[in-house]
Amino acid sequence: MKASSRLLTVFLVLALVFSFSACSNETDTEAREDYRYYDLIVCMDRSNIRNAYRITEGDPEGKISLLLDYTDRAGEEVADPWYTGDFSATWQDVTEGCAGLIDKTIRQERP
Repeated sequence: MKASSRLLTVFLVLALVFSFSACSNETDTEAREDYRYYDLIVCMDRSNIRNAYRITEGDPEGKISLLLDYTDRAGEEVADPWYTGDFSATWQDVTEGCAGLIDKTIRQERP
């Protein structure tokens, strides 16, 4: 897959992060189809991880990770502005995580 296609997939996956566990209209079966289709399922927090593991029956292909795993802050969760009220911290976390994820994706494309 070309780097541009991979980056598009990365952005689509990031968009799916919010719907993967939060969308009440999506069935577990549909979410499992998403799992088979995408290379990565990137979650914002451990609650998303738990839901993704449950839906995918334990992440058999090792596709599920936290967004901040692509930074120097692996294992940390993205700040949730619902609880913190700090939208700039969330923006900073997401920006940092996306930059790390894009870096990793581009490095994988290089020979």
